[in-house]
Amino acid sequence: MYPLDKLVLEHTMYPQYARFIPLEQKKAALYRLGHDNCDAHHLFCVLPRSEGEHYLRFCPLCVNKDREIYGEAYWHRKHQIRNMSICTKHRCRLVESSVPVKSEQSFVFCPAEHYTGCDKVIFEEDPQMMRFASYIESVFDAPIDFL
Repeated sequence: MYPLDKLVLEHTMYPQYARFIPLEQKKAALYRLGHDNCDAHHLFCVLPRSEGEHYLRFCPLCVNKDREIYGEAYWHRKHQIRNMSICTKHRCRLVESSVPVKSEQSFVFCPAEHYTGCDKVIFEEDPQMMRFASYIESVFDAPIDFL
């Protein structure tokens, strides 16, 4: 009922990595993620994470809103974009959880509801940091060229 390509494109970090690889590799990765039992980390050349990017991140205001609307928090994929340190919706700094994001780690379900707390909200005042975060988000959201 829900196309696999749409699932990969709209609910994974595929858009972060795929737009920077050759067309045929991009198409093959999209197919394999939806149809093969493969490790996604072997489909893309992924550089090591920057210092301070070793855990899933969350926005305390998004967590509160998720709980209000859905009854529980969930991981927002835009908060996991590399070098993203700000929630562009709320203009506040993201908070690190205790859930590691290591490619060597086996896939374990860690519900955001159990790993996000009511942390102090720190709003970002630097307009340059906000512009950078908005730029990163716009690149992530841009349609991927499959032609």
